[in-house]
Amino acid sequence: MSLSLFILGTLAEQNNHPYQIKKYLLDVLPVGKLSEGKFYYNFESLQKKGYIKPVRTDKIENRPSKTTYAITAEGREHLEQSIYDSFRNHADVTDLYI
Repeated sequence: MSLSLFILGTLAEQNNHPYQIKKYLLDVLPVGKLSEGKFYYNFESLQKKGYIKPVRTDKIENRPSKTTYAITAEGREHLEQSIYDSFRNHADVTDLYI
């Protein structure tokens, strides 16, 4: 499963901010150490493609801003198509297990 699909799938369930999604990913998948650069690069890439968009930025005193993201209609279409393609391109269903 790609990191971008995980992000889109998580945002399809509810709007969220990158840190919380990364925390969730590390809690549910044995991915080991996930670099900040790789993770945030995927967010930036998805935003540039128009698949996600920022919907709110919260500023808490003495802390960095927290931007909450939402999936767009194009992002939902891409997620759905990518899931279908994953099933179509794998002969062995165990390849799709997490």
